[in-house]
Amino acid sequence: YSKKITSIQKSDLEKEMEYAFKNSHFRDMPSAEDIKVSGIDHGEMSALQMRLIERLYKYMYLMKKENRELKKEIEMLKDNHKQKIK
Repeated sequence: YSKKITSIQKSDLEKEMEYAFKNSHFRDMPSAEDIKVSGIDHGEMSALQMRLIERLYKYMYLMKKENRELKKEIEMLKDNHKQKIK
C-alpha cells in the first residue's frame, strides 16, 4: 500500500488542482454540463467519487509526511543556530 502512495508526487497534486481550476471539475469527473446533458449513473459516480477521495487522502498523507520532515529540519536549524550563538 505505501508503495502506491509514494508513487504520487506533489507535482501530481499541482497538476490536478490546475486542471480543476481551469475546467471547473476534477479530472475523471464529469463536468456539470455533461451531467445536465447526459444525466448521471449513481453507481458510476459513487465509484468516481471514491477514487477521488482515495487520491486526495494519498495527497494529504504526502503533505503530512513533508510537513513532518520540514518540522524536523526547522528544529535542527534552530538547534544549530542556538549552538552558534553560544
